[in-house]
Amino acid sequence: MACGTGDLTDPEHEWLSPRFKAIFGYREDEIPHTSAWWQEHIFPEDLPGVLDNFEKHKADPSHPYDQIVRYRHKDGKTIWVRCRGLIIRDEHGEPSRMLGAHTDLTSLMEIRQQQERTSRQLERTTEELSEINRLALSTSQIGLWRWDLNDDALVWDQALYDMYQIEPSDDGLNINDWWSRIHPEDADSLKAKLDAAIHKGAPYRTTFRALLPDGSLRFIKAAADVYYDDAGKPVRMRGANWDITEEKMREAELERSNRNLTTFAYVASHDLKAPLRGIRQLASWIREDLPDPPAEINEHIELMQGRIERLESLLDDLLAYSRASQAGDRYQKEEVLPEVILRDVFEILTPPREVTLTIQGSFEAITVEKPLFEQVLINLLGNAIKHRTGAGCQIRAWSEDNPTHYEFHIADTNTPIAEEHHLRIFEMFQTLRPRDEVEGSGMGLAITRRILHERGGKIRVITHTEESGDVPTGNEFIFTWPRA
Repeated sequence: MACGTGDLTDPEHEWLSPRFKAIFGYREDEIPHTSAWWQEHIFPEDLPGVLDNFEKHKADPSHPYDQIVRYRHKDGKTIWVRCRGLIIRDEHGEPSRMLGAHTDLTSLMEIRQQQERTSRQLERTTEELSEINRLALSTSQIGLWRWDLNDDALVWDQALYDMYQIEPSDDGLNINDWWSRIHPEDADSLKAKLDAAIHKGAPYRTTFRALLPDGSLRFIKAAADVYYDDAGKPVRMRGANWDITEEKMREAELERSNRNLTTFAYVASHDLKAPLRGIRQLASWIREDLPDPPAEINEHIELMQGRIERLESLLDDLLAYSRASQAGDRYQKEEVLPEVILRDVFEILTPPREVTLTIQGSFEAITVEKPLFEQVLINLLGNAIKHRTGAGCQIRAWSEDNPTHYEFHIADTNTPIAEEHHLRIFEMFQTLRPRDEVEGSGMGLAITRRILHERGGKIRVITHTEESGDVPTGNEFIFTWPRA
């Protein structure tokens, strides 16, 4: 973190700390202590917002001077910096000086940009897969077949001959021609599934690998039905095969991308936390060296420690967000009682006395990944507690009948969220109140939505702006979790 001060009565009389200059790659003697320098090196698109924010803070002390802007580094690269400041006023209440602090967020913003690029890549890949499926259906690139169970004769369309690289013959096809293309490791499993379909009536829906004469390995998806004669004897099968090799390759690429993103987020989080621990220790040493510091210095030290805790929380949340898509693979599903978890989570959050939790009605036992379900409730209950008003907060929880999903409702009596923000609050780094008023990274609801999305569930919010019967004003979060 870099610091600086400025004389508002003489704009060219500023002090910029060595750390401030080092952020941009300069030595102490390479940057003058003037406001002109930073205004020349900030991105031109960001300067008007900074000046406007300054004037608003100057006119109204309650308006925070806090923004993230871009500067040009000495070597030409872009540096993201969080600029915060506080105007000091004289005995007449007039602005006289300004204290500033600058935090280099470049690594954090690069993580965010990487996630956005990855998200766009995932969206493009999904669109490509959909286009491939539409193209396959429109051009009938699905191979159709019939297998006579009495003499093992096969009848294929041209798409299947091409798929398995077999030349049509006047002698026709036999089931052994097909078996010659099946990967040896998949043969036993495939025979068992065919036998179960023919003799036990089991559905035949499977995926297997085929080894082709050109040396290629293809992934084939198959589906078929068994047909019987009047005596109930199976006589033939009709089905379809389609090549899903490209889809498999894309799935593998997406898995690699997710693993790389998780690794990247972990390394970046670790590398950013190391200097934060050093800053925290430095603040502790300053406090020890100044056993009775002036109130202003003590306030600044506490502010510094609060910002460190906030950034550490942000890094933890960022890592949790990147891991949310793989979280389900680490946990087994188990049967739990939602009301028990609700009470346990509420107790863990240690809310103040003016916050209450009421569990309405009864809950059925559910089968879920318990740690993930707990995390969703921690985020929703914690969000309600964090955004309580001076009058406290009454939280209500209940469930609704849903044939395909478990459905849960978490309602609070906090200030209703405006409808235009109903989608925005589930995005990353979004808060509706200044972070100086409410501590948080703006990631909790984004993590919640991602956990639910990866499980096949959804979350939304509705607001009650007027009391109606037993329903008070406030916000109601509704989320679903697929039944096991």
